[in-house]
Amino acid sequence: MEQLKEEKIRKFAELGVAEADIFREIMRARHLDYVLFSQPSNREYGLTQEALCEAAQKLTAEKLGVVPGDVETYAAIYTLALSVDPMMFAETAPVSAVTAALVRRAAAEAEKAGQTVLFAGAEQYLPCLTDIFVTLRGKRIAVAVADASWQEPVAMIYARGRSMTMEEIPGDTETYDYIFYAGTKDPACASYWQAMEAHLAEGGRMEALLPDELLRSDAEAVQSVFRGAAEARTVASMYHVVDGEVEKDLLSSGAAEPSGRMVFGELAEADGAVRTFDRAALGRADFAAADSWDYDLYGWNGSEAVQTILAAGLLDPDFAVGSVFRAVPAMKGTLGTYRVIREEAVTDSCIREDLVKEDVAADVKRVEAGDLVLVKRAGGLCCAVVPPSLAGTAAAEGVMVLRPLEGYTAEYLKGYLDGPIGQLFLDAMSAGGVCRVCASRLLRVPVRRTSAERIGAVTAAVKQSTAALAAAEADWRRVKRDAVGLMMGR
Repeated sequence: MEQLKEEKIRKFAELGVAEADIFREIMRARHLDYVLFSQPSNREYGLTQEALCEAAQKLTAEKLGVVPGDVETYAAIYTLALSVDPMMFAETAPVSAVTAALVRRAAAEAEKAGQTVLFAGAEQYLPCLTDIFVTLRGKRIAVAVADASWQEPVAMIYARGRSMTMEEIPGDTETYDYIFYAGTKDPACASYWQAMEAHLAEGGRMEALLPDELLRSDAEAVQSVFRGAAEARTVASMYHVVDGEVEKDLLSSGAAEPSGRMVFGELAEADGAVRTFDRAALGRADFAAADSWDYDLYGWNGSEAVQTILAAGLLDPDFAVGSVFRAVPAMKGTLGTYRVIREEAVTDSCIREDLVKEDVAADVKRVEAGDLVLVKRAGGLCCAVVPPSLAGTAAAEGVMVLRPLEGYTAEYLKGYLDGPIGQLFLDAMSAGGVCRVCASRLLRVPVRRTSAERIGAVTAAVKQSTAALAAAEADWRRVKRDAVGLMMGR
């Protein structure tokens, strides 16, 4: 992709268009192509270069500035601009693999639906818009953006669709057979979601990808929206997904079904495709009575072992890892050279210092002695305590860092998560052989309240056993290395 982009930049430059102006010329060309070739005579007979340049000046100069080049040069710019994916040169935030896969899935769902579809919150997935319009050629497509500055560019580039802002949705007079919405943690997103449900056609369906943080919000305005949706019995499923270090939920809704059921599960992306893993189901009336949008509450209820532990009162759900630990966040703007702890350096016994190398890294998490670092492994988690010798080291992407508070220790948490009770909770958050966790989700795992004496005893035991294990592993690596020399007669 980068090689293709560089080639297009070079070709535009040869025509006198600077890189900063390429997106503008793509907008101009796309708008012209739609307006001019909507006329039957132009479709049949085409246009001369002179007529194209004249139309470009007349139709776009006021909004986009003077048409670049002479008649012949502009014809070449126009042709080149039409050959480029419009969003290749747009200044947009990158789209995660999870979101891109869900948008592709949404386009496939929309293809099977009726004629009228809406893709809302599109500023979250602008680079995917071209694929949506290509996939849904025969549909009436509306696009809604929360960032009003994108409304006109979207309207000019995808002229056969309809572009609007999210604020216009409550007053929209259209009904839709399928709606896809990607929201943010802004409380207004709850109201937008509610407003869009009202625009579903009979038999229509909406899928909304919302931050888990929004569903857990304590704001009364947000809670009242979700409470109303539960009482209306319109939500059919809730799938939880960990996208990097952010948790999201995909909600599917449609016609009210007072006696229907609601499905809960995990969602994952693999090789560009979406997979879902059902975890539990609940009557919609019971879901409304529960008055909670905490996915893990329902996910844990899908585990008989976890249910048994919680029902027995062995753990207080309100006393969780987050009560005594905090997540260490990545610090923006920290590009530099650091000693970096990468995933492969973290073992069950220790952090292998021979694998901690100096490297260039950005947006790093700086660890301190006594932190717990955690990485995903096949079937679960692997965690190790940071020794004093690695204080100040950077943790790479994919390495979670939890810092103890209130007298608890990283050794204690390691013993808990590696032990049978912690494993039950981790298993309840696993699907497809992968533990679907991030730091925020780990902080919600209930942990046993205990005394300083017990914390000290567990800490000492974990330190002793992991030190012995680390020494044995290092000795085994040495033996394997030396054995090669003996075998080869060196």
